[in-house]
Amino acid sequence: MRNERRYWAVVLLACGWLLVEARPALTQTPPTQQEQECFAAVQGNVAWDKAGNKNWQPGNVQRLCRGVTDVGARINCFSAQIKANVQWGEAIRTCNPAPAASGRPPAAQPAAAGLSDRIDPACMAQAAWAENVRAEDLKIYGCRPANQIPAPNAKGWRRYEDPQGGYIETHVVKVDQGTGTISFEVNWNGGGNLTMPFLVTGKPVQGVLKAGTFTAVNRP
Repeated sequence: MRNERRYWAVVLLACGWLLVEARPALTQTPPTQQEQECFAAVQGNVAWDKAGNKNWQPGNVQRLCRGVTDVGARINCFSAQIKANVQWGEAIRTCNPAPAASGRPPAAQPAAAGLSDRIDPACMAQAAWAENVRAEDLKIYGCRPANQIPAPNAKGWRRYEDPQGGYIETHVVKVDQGTGTISFEVNWNGGGNLTMPFLVTGKPVQGVLKAGTFTAVNRP
């Protein structure tokens, strides 16, 4: 009986060993071409804080670049967040949110990805700010190439000088990556001493806030 038990023990151990050995080795998905380009573009070139430090921990670069399809937009989004005094960790989460806890990828976010860096005050210069701006569609980006949009100043404002007089300034307050909704401040000056401040909130569709679907309230 003892010999029989020992025989089955040896068989079970051998089978268990064979089963373990038969499991395929776990491998990590290799980075895409865009991710590799993003890694190279960020490390040593993009500051992760207001002090201008550009030496990144590899894991943080990977978090920023994970799943990137537009390297320039991803980097511009992050840099704009840093210029607006957002901490680097929050800036990464804003520009490249982590997958859901269930392991499923986040919902598609084409409108929100890099949105804060695409808002263009030039697009809004001709809107009816002095009347009822919500009555018409409001184009907020897509008027010109992204590389022609001025970088925000130290306080996070972008400014456009209207050739017909006056100016318009925009400042992104919040981007909801899940819904694609954005809130931003506007200072509109039609020429002269009067400047009208607004807070605009809405979900753009191909760069346009559709009439009646967004709010534009006066700020104090």
